[in-house]
Amino acid sequence: MTRIKWFLLAFILVFLLTGCDILPFLTRIPRHFPEAQETSTALPEQLEVIATATLVPTIAESPTEMIQPTASLVVEAPDLTETGFILQEGNPFYLPNFAHPEAGCQWLGVAGQVFDADGDEILDLTLLVGDAENPDDEPMIGITGTALAYGSGGYEIQLGEVALDSNNRFWIQVYSEDIPLTEQVYFTTFEDCDRNLVLVNFMAVDDGSATKSSMDPTPTQAPYP
Repeated sequence: MTRIKWFLLAFILVFLLTGCDILPFLTRIPRHFPEAQETSTALPEQLEVIATATLVPTIAESPTEMIQPTASLVVEAPDLTETGFILQEGNPFYLPNFAHPEAGCQWLGVAGQVFDADGDEILDLTLLVGDAENPDDEPMIGITGTALAYGSGGYEIQLGEVALDSNNRFWIQVYSEDIPLTEQVYFTTFEDCDRNLVLVNFMAVDDGSATKSSMDPTPTQAPYP
């Protein structure tokens, strides 16, 4: 053998005899690795999602029988045709035209109210005014409760656009629908700017006597704007 071969042989023998001490870490490497475990994706019991119940409104069944409304008590209105109506004491009463101050003397009219036996205003009665010098003309009309300048039951009827003197030329009468409640009452007018409003109030009496006629002329409210 050549020198090189002997050298190689000696190196191999030394390596075989000392290999475990030279590379100890090679014997400590595990030959079998642990198998990978599958990770659980289940949530803990504390984190489990609990479905929220949705409240659905329940429609109550309709009753099989409809409840009939209780009939209301019907209060009959008094029969005004059985009650006498007269002029309130002191009427006709003459005033300046306060309800239409812009017209001044260029206005002539009659106004007032109609009261029941207790002195309360009666609404929705018809007042007719006629002109004896023009008997074919339609009567002029006023309704109680439509002219609040004279009170809550006030009426107003314009006779003309100028104050004038007249004696028993104009008459006024109270109606309930088509039924007259008074006779035709005639009144006088004046060509006077301080007396171009004729206040005529009527009142009811149950026994035909003027028990309420001692009332003073009805106070008026503020004039129309």
